[in-house]
Amino acid sequence: MKRAREEDAIEAPPGSFFKKLQQWRALEIDDLFRLNQSVWESCQTPNQIEQLTIQTQQEITRCNDLYATEHGTILVFGDNDNNLLGLPMMDENSEYVETTTPTVLPNVDRVRSVSLGGLHTAALTVDGDVYVWGVADEGALGYSVKSDDEIMPQLVPNLRNILQVKTGDSQTLFLNTQGQVLMCGMIRSSIDEKYHYPAEGRSCRGSNATPVPIQMPGNQKVVRIETGNASNFAAAVLEDGSVVTFGFGEKGELARSRDIAAPEPNGDFNLTEALQGMTEAQVLQHFLTPAPARFAGPVPFPRKEVLSLACGSNHLLVLARNRGGGIPTLYSSGQNSSGQLGLPEEIESVHELTLVREHVGLVAAGPYHSYIVDEDGHLMYACGQNSYAQLGLGHSKSPQFGWQPVAFPEPVLLLKVAAGGSHGMALDANNTLYTWGFNTMGATGHHRAANGEKGGDLLRPTKLNLRSSKKILDFGGGGQHSTVVLSTRDFED
Repeated sequence: MKRAREEDAIEAPPGSFFKKLQQWRALEIDDLFRLNQSVWESCQTPNQIEQLTIQTQQEITRCNDLYATEHGTILVFGDNDNNLLGLPMMDENSEYVETTTPTVLPNVDRVRSVSLGGLHTAALTVDGDVYVWGVADEGALGYSVKSDDEIMPQLVPNLRNILQVKTGDSQTLFLNTQGQVLMCGMIRSSIDEKYHYPAEGRSCRGSNATPVPIQMPGNQKVVRIETGNASNFAAAVLEDGSVVTFGFGEKGELARSRDIAAPEPNGDFNLTEALQGMTEAQVLQHFLTPAPARFAGPVPFPRKEVLSLACGSNHLLVLARNRGGGIPTLYSSGQNSSGQLGLPEEIESVHELTLVREHVGLVAAGPYHSYIVDEDGHLMYACGQNSYAQLGLGHSKSPQFGWQPVAFPEPVLLLKVAAGGSHGMALDANNTLYTWGFNTMGATGHHRAANGEKGGDLLRPTKLNLRSSKKILDFGGGGQHSTVVLSTRDFED
């Protein structure tokens, strides 16, 4: 069998944007190695495929070692109700208080990345451990707590060798070095029923505080996971490049509605009605068990190279291109009531991944809004709900259908964008962080008194002064709170 060369495995696509992106976003493992399509096509037997799979996993481990030396500390700001920030800051009534000033989170170090859920946060260390804090009443923190426990940041017990962690509405997903996904917490249906992915032989109703392995189709390994701060579903990329989804997706966000229920006469799918008539075993089979997402068109399950995923409350964004190269293209599925799919207003929802836009470099999804950045990294666009100026358009008119250009105060080369509950964040290649949107609880990191319009919401991307020369490693927005990871090293242009 033809062997994949090392230079094939880690070579970045051409262009300064992708080079800078690779240097900064080293954690995104499957962006660091590229096995040529011809290598996969040369596999003729299951044994050859197995050998290449082993080689791929070795490459993942090697890439993990490359970034493992860079780590840092966490800054937190925004709403601190239920100790969302992990800071023991209380007023005279012993109530947790928010802070608009980015503040160092004590006793949490060696952090490489963060993920913010609606009411909880997870931080991944370079050692493969995970710190968690926030609301724990549905098991989202990965361990059992009493109602009167003080939820300060602590490591998830009995959990090691983690490559990625993603937090949702009330669930947390972990991807380990074996390509295995584990989940704790619970996911809620549209009729407010609570479920979780169960251990073998156990009920799937209610919540679960212990991370449980999730079996993937064909027992394949996973290379990327994603969920969102308001999501009750998740998506994963398997080692063969396919996208699978699981959780509740009554609006089409699972991109496989026709595999769950028959279409109605008007062509739509009433998955809520189908769910109400299901047994617990059927809910597990049709919703909670990962299954391939469908792409619209003549080939429902194409072999694509998935570059990025993003999950909203009821919508899914997939950035992909043809294997071996091609134009990075955005696909979306789910609810479009606020324009969050980037599709015309007359389209209420789509139930298969539908082509939306080409030449896209970055994607992010909030509950009902979306961001994209062009493949050169210079232009950002937003669509969807904008009641709190979360689109950064200079106004709060909502909703916004179609991709609207977002103006920055100066030219930018964006490396990452993140969507909070009703606010946004973006990182420029010069280590400048911009924030905008809902600011009543301080989630943008700017003092409310500095903004006179609409209760202090930031209408446009505004530079956030972190008062530090350290390199920004990662950042994210939750329901009404935010975090930034600062490296132990100074930023070097």
